[in-house]
Amino acid sequence: MIDCLTFTTPARRLLARLYLGSDPSIGWWQHYPRVGSRRANHATQIIRETSRSLEDTLQGDISQVSIWGRALAASEVRGAASCEDPARGSVFSSDSAEFEEFGVEVRAVDVQDLCRPKVEFIVLPEEVSLDSSLMLCRRLNATVAVPASPLENQLLLDEILPFKDVCDATGHWKAWLGITDAQEEGTWRALHSNQEVNYSNFPCNGAGGSAVLNCAAVKTDGFWAFQECSVKRCTACRLHRLRSLRLRGLCFDEPLEAQFRLAGYLGGRPLFRGFTNKVILWDKAAERWTLVNAGTNATVMSCQSVPIELYPLGKHKWEMAKDMCGNKAGDTILASLSACTPDQFMCNVGDCIQMHQRCNYRFDCDDHSDEINCSVVGALDKVQRAMPPKDSLGGVLLVTPAVTINIISEVDDINMAITLEFMFSLAWNDNRLKFKHLTSAPRGTVLAKGDSEKIWLPKYQVTNVVAGNLLSLTESFTVRSAAGATAPGFNDVDMDLTYPGASNRVTMTRRYSAKTTCHFDLYAYPFDVQTCGVRIHLPPEHEDSVHFSLSQGTVNYTGPHELATFNVEKVQFAPTSDEHQLTAEFTLRRRQGVVLLSTFLPSALLLAVSWATLFVKLEALNVRAVMSLTTLLVLYTLFANMSRSLPTAASIKLIDIWFFFIIFLLFANIMIHIFIDNESLTQVRVNKIVVKPFSEARPLMTASPRQKALRFLAVYRLLVLPVAVVLFNAAFWAAVFWQL
Repeated sequence: MIDCLTFTTPARRLLARLYLGSDPSIGWWQHYPRVGSRRANHATQIIRETSRSLEDTLQGDISQVSIWGRALAASEVRGAASCEDPARGSVFSSDSAEFEEFGVEVRAVDVQDLCRPKVEFIVLPEEVSLDSSLMLCRRLNATVAVPASPLENQLLLDEILPFKDVCDATGHWKAWLGITDAQEEGTWRALHSNQEVNYSNFPCNGAGGSAVLNCAAVKTDGFWAFQECSVKRCTACRLHRLRSLRLRGLCFDEPLEAQFRLAGYLGGRPLFRGFTNKVILWDKAAERWTLVNAGTNATVMSCQSVPIELYPLGKHKWEMAKDMCGNKAGDTILASLSACTPDQFMCNVGDCIQMHQRCNYRFDCDDHSDEINCSVVGALDKVQRAMPPKDSLGGVLLVTPAVTINIISEVDDINMAITLEFMFSLAWNDNRLKFKHLTSAPRGTVLAKGDSEKIWLPKYQVTNVVAGNLLSLTESFTVRSAAGATAPGFNDVDMDLTYPGASNRVTMTRRYSAKTTCHFDLYAYPFDVQTCGVRIHLPPEHEDSVHFSLSQGTVNYTGPHELATFNVEKVQFAPTSDEHQLTAEFTLRRRQGVVLLSTFLPSALLLAVSWATLFVKLEALNVRAVMSLTTLLVLYTLFANMSRSLPTAASIKLIDIWFFFIIFLLFANIMIHIFIDNESLTQVRVNKIVVKPFSEARPLMTASPRQKALRFLAVYRLLVLPVAVVLFNAAFWAAVFWQL
């Protein structure tokens, strides 16, 4: 409840304090230069600043208007707001003053009744099914009547009886009740809440029901009767005092002027009374719903497309009867009447759904109108679509790049190329755009093809593809936020929220399959580490208007990190990237396990075999020669096969040095086998005997060629060759680790 307590100041201005509820601390002061009409809705008193005019009308219940010559104490405010005190003013009190009364009803009620909820029912005198009754009451921001006490049941009956000759004229069942026992026979529940009802007025305590009579209607004697849900009855809706309908499409100055509610009848039809001086009624002569100025009794506009039984709920075309809101008499405008609040969407038939249900690829409106006109982007003109937008300060537009390498399917060492799939995204703000139907879900709002054609799109080029091997797989455009929403005005028929482009980024994502070039440095093969990537350039026309924002950009790799012959490491923007071009690079470290087993180990074993031939008997020349030549041929074959798996290059690699060294050793072993004097190996050892005195005589021995050969082989195979192998390996592996 709001109590407005007023008094006059010396400046001849009205000073009013408005109190909300019974708490005297919740209030505010307001000056009014003059006092116009006083309007109150039920037990609410509202003083509004307005000029005195014949068009000003009052709707509602004025419970008390009082004026004091002093400020009120907190206890007095609390007593008036809680209906404990009639609050009669010392200067003026409406319950004791004399008024000229016309067109009003005067009733005397207890003060406490002013704070009790008032029950109101309205009858819609058309026979419809229960489902239709539920639908009509819902669209009227009401519920199908369910009396909760004998008093409410009598109030409902009093509302129905004037229509007894219209609703089922030949029967006793007049209007639907909003209850059912379909869930459990004999247990009646309210349809709008699914709660079990505590009051019922079935004769004989509800005996005589059946499994097919799951609905109920009120009779002319006030008793309730079991009904089949498929029959037709009139509709009785329970109105909620604080709920109203809103008329959109005109040019009201204040939201209050656009609010209407069902109140009373005219010619047996319900009236939609405005909170000011407008009324929507059924014009029986013209057979159309009409908006009338109650102060002048002049028609403002009328709607002929709505039949009498459907009521002017939802969106309809109305014909103007007078010049108003920039429209001429005879013009047709689109107007709507519904209970929808600014944060809801109105279906064309008048139902209300939550805004997140709008354009969500599911039909939530009975007429499917929630999935119509789902364009997200307000169109730019042709020139704007060709021109890049400015940033918020009017400078160069910064686009945020994001590169996601999905999979590396092939690493071609010979042709120095990488086959991969990647996604490239650019995100930017266009403050020229207006969006609708955005969602705050993580996936964002996907723009359809028609929407993407309405906006400016940045251009770019992937510059390191092999012979144009760039295939575009998919393309998508999304808006991943829903910020800065602007609610529709209270006169707007279009109830979609509007989002500014300055607060919501457009993201363009394209997925590619490409074969890109990569310079392989194979000196350290097979212990090499290669750096490859995808190079993307902005075109020259974007040089002064669009730049990459690398500080906000991201690079990711989502594929397997262990490939057949490489491991993927260090995915990042290359240091050479700048505002005009970027490179999303990744490091490929060769997996040495396979190469060690297929190259180094076999070559080492062949060297060992060749070394072993140095221990074969000198007489077995054929064995030594065949084994040595065979190891050399096998090693050369291994070297040739390895060379064919690498790109042709003039530079020497570490693996080449390895093979050259082993080949040289094998060749040296063969030469040693051949150039040992084979003939000398067959000579017999000769002892020279010189005749001397007996005491001085001794045999003199000289080394034979065989002994010399054996001594040479021993030194070579046990010292020279092992030392050479050890020194070479020390130098070789030191170079390898330095490269690593």
